[in-house]
Amino acid sequence: MSKFLKNSFLSLILFGFLTIPSLAFAQMAASSSDSQQKGMINFVTEIAVKGGYQTDQAIASTPRIIGLVIGAFLAFLGLTFVILMILAGYNWMIANGNEETVTKAKASIKHNLIGLIVALSGYTLWNFIFSRLIQ
Repeated sequence: MSKFLKNSFLSLILFGFLTIPSLAFAQMAASSSDSQQKGMINFVTEIAVKGGYQTDQAIASTPRIIGLVIGAFLAFLGLTFVILMILAGYNWMIANGNEETVTKAKASIKHNLIGLIVALSGYTLWNFIFSRLIQ
């Protein structure tokens, strides 16, 4: 399978994982009545409060919103790391002793680990800055 096809297939899978839930929630919102929507909002708010999230919109300031967006982006990077590691491991397993393929898989794993270190460093730095910014 060519590199373009692998990348296209991976992009299609990631696109599906990111868009299918939003389509399901959009259909749920369109098909539910006002009372069901208010009940769902109350349910989500209750879960958010139990999880330690701030639900008062007056307190949910811009730094908090930016922090949530950056946190979601870093979580996406973690998911991407896991998927790329699985692909690299799979390529190594199906190499059948082909040294060139094994070398490429090892290089891919090495690059994935460097990316993980960069992402974790970014998360640590952002978490430090974010906690000082809020306090």
